[in-house]
Amino acid sequence: MEKILIIGPIKPPIGGVSEHIYRFSYHFSKQYNIVQLDESNIKKPGILNIHSFLIQKILAEFRSSNVVISHTPFYLFRILYGLLAKLMRQKYIVYIHSDRRKGLLIETARKIVSLIADRVITSNQEIQARFPNSICLPAYLPPSKTPLLDTFLYNLIMKEKKGGKKIVVSNAWKIVIENDSDLYGLNFFSAISKALISDNKLFFVFNVADQLHNTDYIEGFRKNAGPNYYIGDYLDDFNHIYKISDIYIRCTSSDGDSVAIRDALDSGCSVIASDVVIRPNGVVCYRYNNIDDAIEKIYSCLNSKHKMICTSASYDNILSWESILLGIKDSI
Repeated sequence: MEKILIIGPIKPPIGGVSEHIYRFSYHFSKQYNIVQLDESNIKKPGILNIHSFLIQKILAEFRSSNVVISHTPFYLFRILYGLLAKLMRQKYIVYIHSDRRKGLLIETARKIVSLIADRVITSNQEIQARFPNSICLPAYLPPSKTPLLDTFLYNLIMKEKKGGKKIVVSNAWKIVIENDSDLYGLNFFSAISKALISDNKLFFVFNVADQLHNTDYIEGFRKNAGPNYYIGDYLDDFNHIYKISDIYIRCTSSDGDSVAIRDALDSGCSVIASDVVIRPNGVVCYRYNNIDDAIEKIYSCLNSKHKMICTSASYDNILSWESILLGIKDSI
């Protein structure tokens, strides 16, 4: 059985990339021996973590693998992992989930990654255009069946629904501030909840899985939250929440291919998102940072008699991954 070494953040906390890695491992564990190398700051029992600096163990995993798949967001690591894989004669796949950095140094790094990788896979066509001969394959894979772990958040939402409220949700794996911009839009979502505080038929939930980053920033919004707004810290699969919510809002200032959006769509939840990238079919876009337009889209979705439900071809993505892995396998 061929061995695949997957490098990237391993949940918890949950995020789009860590959820993709989890689902990939779940769906392909019968065909391949899958080992994970964790890049997150939370060390988990039985999983090798890059921050442990156990160099000999890390090198041993590279040496014994047939294929290395990198999900790291850092170009330096993408290059280092690739050089290690090549040195040990392993096949190297790089998955680019997002690509927000600019400049000559980044352009040079992209060229190096393209040269050393056997396959470059991107999450959307905008990123694909920056990598010659790359493959565009959305990160979305079908969710595995997971138990409901956080009954508090689920029960809170069900209580509000039974009281006649419509539920509007958003989430982030952690709060990221880049160039004075809140990447996942906690500030924007909070402003919407404040603007609509007089509408007693709406209840807002923003979930931040990892609250160890920008804690004071999060607490500032939590302290000022009105009775129509809750900021949660649920750590795992959010599909249970999408299924009982009415609208999911993606307030990002930049994006790749959002696993959260596709999960929400497949759960039958209406989706509204910023127009910063091309969104999947079924998503209603609002003008980025325009609260009035976002509010208009919220009411438009709530008042629509024809709810747009769109499946995300997630099983097709499994077949595409199978084809990629078989192609790599044949060349080993």
